[in-house]
Amino acid sequence: MSNSTVRTNDERVLVFGDDGSAAADVAWLWVTNHRWPGWRAEVLTATDSPLAVPATPPEPVAWTSPHPRRLDPTSELTSVRSLTVAQDPRLMLEKQPADLIVVGPHRSPGRRGLHLGSTSEWLLMHPPAPLVIVRSATPVRDVVVCADGSDHSRAALAAFLALPWAKDTSIEVLAVFDGRADHQAAANDAVATCEAAGVSATWSIVRGAPTEVVLAHLEEHRPQLVVLGTRGLTGWNRLKLGSTAGAIGRAAPCSMFVACADPE
Repeated sequence: MSNSTVRTNDERVLVFGDDGSAAADVAWLWVTNHRWPGWRAEVLTATDSPLAVPATPPEPVAWTSPHPRRLDPTSELTSVRSLTVAQDPRLMLEKQPADLIVVGPHRSPGRRGLHLGSTSEWLLMHPPAPLVIVRSATPVRDVVVCADGSDHSRAALAAFLALPWAKDTSIEVLAVFDGRADHQAAANDAVATCEAAGVSATWSIVRGAPTEVVLAHLEEHRPQLVVLGTRGLTGWNRLKLGSTAGAIGRAAPCSMFVACADPE
C-alpha cells in the first residue's frame, strides 16, 4: 500500500533529505527558521544505497525515525511526515514529488554508500525540483542572485521568489561580464522580475570568469543564500561534466538555491 498523500491544488510540499548527520540537523533548523504557510514537509531517509536501479522502485513508507524532525509551530508548516525507502538516495529524492528539496552538503563519517554529500552534487547537475543545499541555519535575509539571461537563471529566480518568505529578503543581482552574454540586459531583467514580485533589488556587474567572480563576490559580501540556474545535465553527463553550479555548490560559503528550466 502506498503512503503517498494526495496534495490539494494550493498545497506545497517540502522534501527534506535526511541522513541523521550534523549537516542534516543544520539543514532542518534552516527549514524551521523560515515560515512555510500552506506547506507540508516530508522527511525522506534512504536505508540502503544499491547501485543498481531496481526493476520496480520501492515506495517510501512511514516509519519512526531514530532522529525525528519535530514540527515547530513558528515555521507554520502544516505537518511533518517521516518516510523511508530502501533505495539509492539520489533516486529517492529524484522520484518524490516536491515543490522544494532541502539537503545538507556533507557526507556522514562512518556511514556506508552514497549519502547526502554525493547526493547533493548529483542533484545539482539536474535538480528535479528547486533545490536548497544548506550550509547554515541562519534565516535568509541577504540574497545574491546570479543572472546570465538564460532560461535556467530565470527559472531559478522565479522559483526563489515563489517561496513564502522571499519578500522578507534583500536581493542583489550579480551579472558577470565574460564577453559572451548581454550582462546588462540580464541584470535589468532580473531586477524587473524581483520588483514585479514586490522584492527590492540592486544590481552589480563584474568582469571575469563566472565561477571565480561569483565565489569571490560571495566571500566578500557574505549573503545567507546564493540563487542560480543550472544547465540541467542528465545521465552520465552528470559524472563526466562539471558546471558553474557544481563548482559553486562545492565551494560557496553560504547556502545555495538552484533550479533549471526543464526539471522533467
